[in-house]
Amino acid sequence: MTEATPLKPPVVLVMERDPFIQSDIGMLLRESLPDAVIHMCRDTEAAQRLAEGLGHLTLCVLKLMRNDRLDAGVAARAAERGARVLLLGDTIDLEGGGLPPDSIVVLPVPFSGTTFRDALSRLGFRAFS
Repeated sequence: MTEATPLKPPVVLVMERDPFIQSDIGMLLRESLPDAVIHMCRDTEAAQRLAEGLGHLTLCVLKLMRNDRLDAGVAARAAERGARVLLLGDTIDLEGGGLPPDSIVVLPVPFSGTTFRDALSRLGFRAFS
């Protein structure tokens, strides 16, 4: 890479059904990753379509929902492409999933801004206080 080559901004995919929680997540992400391009969606199907269409993916924030089980393949394929994955919920909802533990952090719901930022830090993103 040369000095003239611009750095790619982080690309983030967020799947959360509740618009208020989506808004909170967006705010927290803009604090931690101010230059990120953030894509929001509300269900697993939309997350899958978005993830497949994005050439570069840095982080996936995926909500585990008992009534709309997360296809573990969304998270696994994102991790295979080098993205970090933050799962909001409980690992019991994944039913095994076979996800690589080194690029995935599970954050129990409900969460706070502090626990969300801590989870980002555990994934290797700079923590802001």
